[in-house]
Amino acid sequence: MTGYLLASLLAFFAVECFFRLPFGKESESLLAVSKKSVRVLGSKRISDHWKERVLARYAREILKSSFYLALLFTGMLACLGVSGFLLEMWFDPQPTMIETLASPIGWFWMTVVASAYLYLRNRFTAVSKKSGYTLGDRVLHHLALDVPWIGRISLEIDQTLFRNKEVKQVQAPIFISGLARAGTTILMRTFYETGKFRSLIYRDMPWVLMPGIWKRLSQPFHQNKANKERAHRDGIEVNFDSPEAFEEVFWKTFSANEYLFEDHLSPYSASEEVIHRFRQFVGQVVSSEEQPSQQRYLSKNNNNILRLGSIRQA
Repeated sequence: MTGYLLASLLAFFAVECFFRLPFGKESESLLAVSKKSVRVLGSKRISDHWKERVLARYAREILKSSFYLALLFTGMLACLGVSGFLLEMWFDPQPTMIETLASPIGWFWMTVVASAYLYLRNRFTAVSKKSGYTLGDRVLHHLALDVPWIGRISLEIDQTLFRNKEVKQVQAPIFISGLARAGTTILMRTFYETGKFRSLIYRDMPWVLMPGIWKRLSQPFHQNKANKERAHRDGIEVNFDSPEAFEEVFWKTFSANEYLFEDHLSPYSASEEVIHRFRQFVGQVVSSEEQPSQQRYLSKNNNNILRLGSIRQA
């Protein structure tokens, strides 16, 4: 049964890849050029000489779009294959991923799951027209930020894939903490704007626990947006490159049950294993930065006041 559950994750991932990669745009472009070619070919008003010239240009455009679509499709299949291999390695499912994907029942299951997810995605595409926060975004953020075992695996994968990478010298990090609305964000941004620090920024969302992989995967799709007041409604404007307190995702993933309770937060001391993981995480964040000047970790997290002893130990 585990194999079918993991196959469902692959189905979700395949649907999201299809929508987030420019399949639709390229397909529309290919179809438009093909229609133009048919009209030109059947037109009696255009001479054979001009048909040859125009159709040659259209043929190049069709070839280019076809090659790009094939490249996108191959890349998506490769990502699905790597994801399936990693899931197989981590969970050892029964039936195995290969058995599931090779069986007619497995393909039927994935088709049903993908169709259901596609229906729900289209049905609730925009949760809010103002925010544009889609169902796909919500599902992705929930998986990346609220499911601890996925967070742990994402950090492991990031460390595994970049294990052989030369580790850069990490200077003593700076941690900023305090009471809410005490000016910690402004202080952090003052440090960050010097250009000497690496901090988690909005572009690192939602996969903040695999900063190296996510930065490389998302880089081709980076967008720039004008500053906008953040959700706190405190007058502080942010954009995709603004630092924020995303480090808390790590602590929620590895030790939420030690300090996060239904009606209160509690001071605590993290275990040696979690402290070791945190050191690795900081190293991964710093190593993901390509700018040689930004090799010092900067954190602003008011909840760190709950774990100051562990922070000092790390």
